[in-house]
Amino acid sequence: AEKERNRILLENSSQKVKELNQINATREQSSRTRITELQKELKSREEQSAKEISELKKQLANQEIQFKQQVEQLQSSLDVLREENKKLNQKLSQKLNPIVVPEMKKEPLEVESDEID
Repeated sequence: AEKERNRILLENSSQKVKELNQINATREQSSRTRITELQKELKSREEQSAKEISELKKQLANQEIQFKQQVEQLQSSLDVLREENKKLNQKLSQKLNPIVVPEMKKEPLEVESDEID
């Protein structure tokens, strides 16, 4: 009776070990499948990120070019305005000088010098 009981326990234990091994094998396969899926998703996301970064770099380079062009245009406009201002100041000086010069001739200027001889 003891041997029969031990034989039944051994059979049950062997069956239980087979079941647990099958469960572990199924879990392991499921885990490997999930890992593969996650690796594919990660690779896909990395590729998408790389594309987005590349596109953003292109946009930034284009914006930088546009910015430099705008700066050059503004500098050119500023140069033109300075030149026009200079000409207008000269014209204004010419118009004011005939008025100022005769007055200056009437009253000679006294020149003060801080230079030491």
